[in-house]
Amino acid sequence: MKIPGVAYRVGGSVRDELMGTEPGKRPAKARDCDWVVTGATPKEMQRAGLKQIGKSFPVYLNPRTGDQYALARTERKTGRGHQAFEFHFDPDVELIEDLRRRDLTINAMARDSDGKLIDPFGGEKDVKDRILRHVSDAFAEDPLRVFRVARFAATLPEFNIAPETREMMRSMQEELADLSAERVWSEYARAMEGLTPFRFFDTLSETESIEPWFSGIAVIGLTSIMRERWLRSIDAIAAIGWVHEEATAVALFRRLKAPGSVVRLGRDVARFGHSLSTILSQDPIDVLSFFERSHAFRPGTAFQRLVAAVQACAGLDLGCVKRLVGQVSKIRLHGIPSNEYGWHLRQARLEAIAGFLKESQRDT
Repeated sequence: MKIPGVAYRVGGSVRDELMGTEPGKRPAKARDCDWVVTGATPKEMQRAGLKQIGKSFPVYLNPRTGDQYALARTERKTGRGHQAFEFHFDPDVELIEDLRRRDLTINAMARDSDGKLIDPFGGEKDVKDRILRHVSDAFAEDPLRVFRVARFAATLPEFNIAPETREMMRSMQEELADLSAERVWSEYARAMEGLTPFRFFDTLSETESIEPWFSGIAVIGLTSIMRERWLRSIDAIAAIGWVHEEATAVALFRRLKAPGSVVRLGRDVARFGHSLSTILSQDPIDVLSFFERSHAFRPGTAFQRLVAAVQACAGLDLGCVKRLVGQVSKIRLHGIPSNEYGWHLRQARLEAIAGFLKESQRDT
């Protein structure tokens, strides 16, 4: 497929490539590439067979490679928030104009068709020096960039935020409330996938950006457990429930419009987590009562996910809890009248739990 105009590879793939070529560094993972195209029009892009996916401005998908191509553009802020921008794109917009509007210098580099690095803002040096630095004062026009930089701090653990960028982030608090919950959630969830997700909250705290989206969060306690247990991904998200009361955890995830499965996990970790971590030291009737309240015998993976999260947050091996629930869930009775089945099933479950606990105590 021939792309009209002149295409430049930009953004994360260029940054990761530079990081991967440094001595002692592993090569960057293969990823879809983003491209900026100069000297082309929307009609020419469509005629080339590219599929338009951008709504606010022309972004096109190559259906064969998954790469995205955006026409070079400039932008002008017209209101509050991260969506109030007026975009200008035509064949006369130059590459450097497009790069200037980007967030960080390490993301404002490009490579031409010959592989030559185009780096007008010092991104290569900032990659080497491990610095997250804003490109221009236009950084402050998009409040979402506060969370974006916090996400990069979590996913690029060797990088530090430039003092002047940190100060600019601190000055952007007023418009944080104008962001959409979906975009804040996306940055937060992606940050939790990083090697040091606790740096997301450290960054928000240092730039006085906890409010309003993460209101009520005990930052010190949360980051401490994330560091201590080396929590990542869904376990790092579940730590909200481990450190906070149920009402606080649920309020946060609902404020961020998190997926229902995340809301339930955060609620269950807050509601049941600490009891679950010591459940096998309880009496059989208390163990059964806990399993019933926490819906341990219901079909699906919700309880198993709860156990995994608590295991990660508490630093415990709770495999025995999984085995016990698995054994008790398989109990079936035959020849019992339907009006008596519930009572007999509960008694059988109590006997199985008592036997399991006695055997566990004997093994220890």
